[in-house]
Amino acid sequence: MYKFLRVTCAVLAAALAVACVILGIYFGLSAALLCAAGTLLLFVCSMFFKYLQECKEEKISNVSEQTPPSEYEPKDRH
Repeated sequence: MYKFLRVTCAVLAAALAVACVILGIYFGLSAALLCAAGTLLLFVCSMFFKYLQECKEEKISNVSEQTPPSEYEPKDRH
């Protein structure tokens, strides 16, 4: 889920960055700056979804690595 959102935000950010140049040429600096703000927002969302995806994968790998302790293993007595 997060991977799909991350890729979608990254593609939209790239498309919006191209649109910034076109809007800047035809409509002026204010339109280009508004478009650049949207591009930055989508890029930040992409990085946020990447962070969430890595956290989710880390939790899954930590759970799969844990095994229940055996009865015959010595227990730490600190």
